[in-house]
Amino acid sequence: IISASKEKNLPAAFFSEPNDEMSPTRSGLSKKPGSRAAETRAKPSTLGSTYLAVFAANPFTANAVQAAVINAIGVLTCQAMPLLSGGEFQFDWKPIAIFMSIGAFVITPLVLTVLIGRIFRLGLTKLQTLLVCTLFGTFVIGGAFEVSFGVLNEVFSGKGIADIQLSTILAGLFTSKFLWGNLESRIVFLPADVLNTYFVPPVYQPLVSNIAGYIWTVVLAARASSS
Repeated sequence: IISASKEKNLPAAFFSEPNDEMSPTRSGLSKKPGSRAAETRAKPSTLGSTYLAVFAANPFTANAVQAAVINAIGVLTCQAMPLLSGGEFQFDWKPIAIFMSIGAFVITPLVLTVLIGRIFRLGLTKLQTLLVCTLFGTFVIGGAFEVSFGVLNEVFSGKGIADIQLSTILAGLFTSKFLWGNLESRIVFLPADVLNTYFVPPVYQPLVSNIAGYIWTVVLAARASSS
């Protein structure tokens, strides 16, 4: 969910202020009915313009829902994989709920408020942006996911808040398993970050990042299932 504006490398799709094409005042849609602008307004919305409008009007909600849905599909994909070898669909609601919660209420706020809302406002170059995305994804997002997954896994297993071994969960952040596991995620996310930074138009950047997120969710869900 990384997006850049045309001028300052800021996320046009994630803030409530409409862009030139979407603003009735800037685009002249308030002109009389016979004007060219009014005719443009009467045309059916394309999928891309509708997608952008939703994200511009409700950035946090739209991204949270998108992340939750993508994560759910990723987990369901993992659960359906035994069908390929003649097995059965291994439905389990718990990992679906965990991954959806993390995507909507942990990862999305972190990316929008910290990475996009603050770091991207520093006027970084494209190469610096790519480096920041790598570091942020590896350590901040990776750490937040690890802690959130550990806590939610115990909550959904029936443990009370007082019974959660938070110190044990936090200790996992300082292991080689955590470091290498999150570095492996760059195999999936680095190509997406490169595409978003250098090639993909801002409106479609969230989609590219979430496709990468879908792939990595399948990997994480498979690891969680096996463990």
